[in-house]
Amino acid sequence: GEWPAAQATITEALAVARARRLSEFRLVHFLRRAGEINAWIDNIAEADAQLREALAISERVNGPQHPATNIVRRALQRHLLWTSRTDEAEALARDVLANDRAHAGGETYLVEDTRRMLIELHSNRGDLEAERAVAAEAIAAYGETIPDTFQAAALLVSRASSLAASGDTAAALAALQHANAIAGHLGVARGSMLRGNLAVL
Repeated sequence: GEWPAAQATITEALAVARARRLSEFRLVHFLRRAGEINAWIDNIAEADAQLREALAISERVNGPQHPATNIVRRALQRHLLWTSRTDEAEALARDVLANDRAHAGGETYLVEDTRRMLIELHSNRGDLEAERAVAAEAIAAYGETIPDTFQAAALLVSRASSLAASGDTAAALAALQHANAIAGHLGVARGSMLRGNLAVL
């Protein structure tokens, strides 16, 4: 709840970093954090400028596929999604997904997070077919056994939502039951966001 104070602090820190001609490598961090904070408090123009500058600098000094660049790309992609610029957000999400998988050598929580963002993006567009496809791909990537993780449960909830929206209530119920079982195994509290999503769906 201290976003104005956080914004004031990061704005000052960024100004000091520029004044002292901090290396571009380090400047990226300040720009990204400033952009993320401005995105949270709906300073859209400031967030746009700071996140795009951070991405441009990171691509130049770190390289387009570097994990640090992907962190900035992910922040910009999330901001674009929140502000309903879904075409650009999707293009960035595809890049983020490919880079994360290449560096991690497979599925990681970051890959799962990006898949959930893509599901949300297609849901916002009302593109149920694409939403179902991403959700199905995400679940299939686990192989024969879906792990008992929060990320897997959240993906199952997303899949259930897309299945329910398309009228496949039986498959949606099965996905929800599986997510609920995982939540139980993990000891997820009843008042958590995941439990809340399960209850709503």
